[in-house]
Amino acid sequence: FTGIMRDLSVEEEEREALELLINSATDPIVVIDSIGVIERVNPACSLVFGYTKEELLGRNVTMLMPKKHAVQHGRYLERYFERKENKSTSSVVGKGRDLEGKKKDGSLFPVFLTVSECVLASKNKTVFIGILRDMTEKEKAIAAEVEREKSEALLMNILPPTIAMRLKNINDDSHIADYFESVTILFADVVGFTEYSSTRSPVEVVDFLNLVFKGFDRLADKYGLEKIKTIGDAYMVVSGLQMEKEHTLTMLNFALEMMDQIKQLNESNLYDHTISIRVGINSGSVVAGVVGSKKRFFDLWGDSVNVSSRMESNGIENCIQCTEETALVAKKYPNKFAVVDRGMIDVKGKGEMKVYLIGDAQSEGSIRVMLRRHSRLHKRNSMILYQKMTEELFSIDEKEDENSLDPVRSPRRGLFSIEEKKEEISLYPVRKIIFVTVGLLVGITCTCVFSDFRYRK
Repeated sequence: FTGIMRDLSVEEEEREALELLINSATDPIVVIDSIGVIERVNPACSLVFGYTKEELLGRNVTMLMPKKHAVQHGRYLERYFERKENKSTSSVVGKGRDLEGKKKDGSLFPVFLTVSECVLASKNKTVFIGILRDMTEKEKAIAAEVEREKSEALLMNILPPTIAMRLKNINDDSHIADYFESVTILFADVVGFTEYSSTRSPVEVVDFLNLVFKGFDRLADKYGLEKIKTIGDAYMVVSGLQMEKEHTLTMLNFALEMMDQIKQLNESNLYDHTISIRVGINSGSVVAGVVGSKKRFFDLWGDSVNVSSRMESNGIENCIQCTEETALVAKKYPNKFAVVDRGMIDVKGKGEMKVYLIGDAQSEGSIRVMLRRHSRLHKRNSMILYQKMTEELFSIDEKEDENSLDPVRSPRRGLFSIEEKKEEISLYPVRKIIFVTVGLLVGITCTCVFSDFRYRK
């Protein structure tokens, strides 16, 4: 007889060390047999899934899966052993997957699963060891990071990048205010938009403005400009906040492309009416800053901004109007720009100012045609206004009886006078009599002098 003896104390120590390692792991560990029955779990598994160790042992591992995975698990194990016999390596064993786990209360949570195959030689048995990591906290962290990135992207979209970065690093009581010695401001306005919007549905109005302004936004990105805001159908953009030189030239190029974009939009026949814009440009110093505690926004202030706005509002349809300072830059590039002197115009808050119309190098003739057309239209509208005003003025008082005031029109002077009927009756205040002088001076100038009269009835 031959006897073979083995010292099992070493194996027992190794088994105890392995058991200690599994039980001390912070991630859930599940050991299943070849048909999916749970043979061993660690304390972390009970903690994460909410089951006790006794509730898990001897049960199928599908109890820890959502239904969509559980119904396929048995078939998956069968296919695994079939591939193993065919020596196929297509398997998740040794790899990691993102799955969902199901807790005792039925709630689902994200897990990252890695599976290892182990053959127990003493029992001639194959088991699978699954190590799961609860990804709930990681998913929350990822979601928080995504939201933070969205917030930053939104902040960068509504504020200049440098201002957005400064705003992130200051407290609510701090102020962001800067002075810029020289920038160029542009205002653009859609002509006739009020009439258009009154005859269209809200969706049509928004789609129209979105199409126009998105095109302007793309051009602003192309030239590195800062869009400040839209006010109704008006668009405001500035150059020079990020660049120190050539900001006026950049803005002029931007304005020309704006005109080309509107021309292309009209040629596309997307709308049943012709789109026209007025553009005003001015260069000068501004104060820039962020104001408000809610819906904070970045804006510009200063005389240069006001003048730029007046250049647009007093401009000509489908023309770029600018001040003399801006025109001087355009004149340096005769191969790029045509500069037409419009002369002096009355600008609110500034008085008489010399202004210019800008176009591409080949457009001088068409600009002059539009200028003459605008002048004729202005004169015609002035005459219509004059006629309407005089008709209204002369019909203020009508004869009621022979003792009433009788307005008498003077055919030569274009005025009306009042003949007072005097009789010895008690004094009685009646009403205000309006004395208006109307004359034609370049445009129409109306001077109204209001006086109170008392007369005897």
